[in-house]
Amino acid sequence: LSKASGNLPFLIGLCQASATHVITRQIFMRSPAEEKSALVELIRLIDGAEAVVTYNGASFDLDIIRSRLQLHRLPDPFVQSKHLDLLHVTRKLWRNTLPSRSLGYLEMSLLGVARNEFEIPGCQIPQIYYDFIRTGNSELLPGVLYHNEVDIISLAALMVYILGPDCQQPTYSAMHEVDEKSK
Repeated sequence: LSKASGNLPFLIGLCQASATHVITRQIFMRSPAEEKSALVELIRLIDGAEAVVTYNGASFDLDIIRSRLQLHRLPDPFVQSKHLDLLHVTRKLWRNTLPSRSLGYLEMSLLGVARNEFEIPGCQIPQIYYDFIRTGNSELLPGVLYHNEVDIISLAALMVYILGPDCQQPTYSAMHEVDEKSK
């Protein structure tokens, strides 16, 4: 995807973490006609969130979603929430010690995440979706959903990794303190 106005956020991954568990959700559009419904569901799920944490969301994901919300004349649920982009935090924390701050690299080097044979490289996902829309062939969609789910869980794990083992329930305030200390 790029930031061009024609892009559809066809798969939106969400994670809600508490002290005892992590709940992941994926909103998948089976067709472009479902975009407004998918965005309404996103609004419902974001409602009341203290903060939204993303990885490169400040300069990419949120821009696309906000433009699509505006196109459908839907309210922006992110206005009420604080936003923390962990990409910026990781760039500050490991700028001189790790050769890459991509989420995939951090998964392997810091979190010990090894993706399995269902993994679809992220660069192939938009084409797989457009092929699915054109042909109806859903054979590769499980790999797309798997890729997204691992991204979501890795983001949550990275947040806990940064905050440390004593963190009971990550909050925006705690993450913001880490961000401030890493400047």
